[in-house]
Amino acid sequence: MPRNVYDSAHIEKDTIIRGNTYYKLWEDEALIMGIQFASYLRDSSGYLVNNLGVRLCSKDNFIDTLYVNKIHPQVFIGYVLMTGRDSLVSVQAGTFPSITSRMKVVPVQPKDHHPIRYTFDVYGKGIGKLKTHDFFYDGDTHFESRLVRYKVQ
Repeated sequence: MPRNVYDSAHIEKDTIIRGNTYYKLWEDEALIMGIQFASYLRDSSGYLVNNLGVRLCSKDNFIDTLYVNKIHPQVFIGYVLMTGRDSLVSVQAGTFPSITSRMKVVPVQPKDHHPIRYTFDVYGKGIGKLKTHDFFYDGDTHFESRLVRYKVQ
């Protein structure tokens, strides 16, 4: 059931890390609404990467696994690939051509009753993140964020 809880995300500044320019993005963590976290992002030859070198999405690579999420390897492994090239996505802020980064969440325990599930982030060219979907691993609670408004300077 939609909760209509509003948060905001913004680029605070840019900074140099290991000789590369990153943008400091403040946004609410979908699983912990109301708490903002900073992330550092940059474009690297068509990939959106964070300051740890993790490829979050790609504008052209719709074949390879971008990264393998092993944050909780005793519970699940996540495989991130691109999907939805040039799909039109409508959110309150408008309708935009987009690309989607999707993580396949695969349980690793033989007796785990959870099915394979997916999280995703949808990006609009020149706009940024349009929509995101996540969930609690052990439960049926899902989170979705959508772009309501934006300003690009």
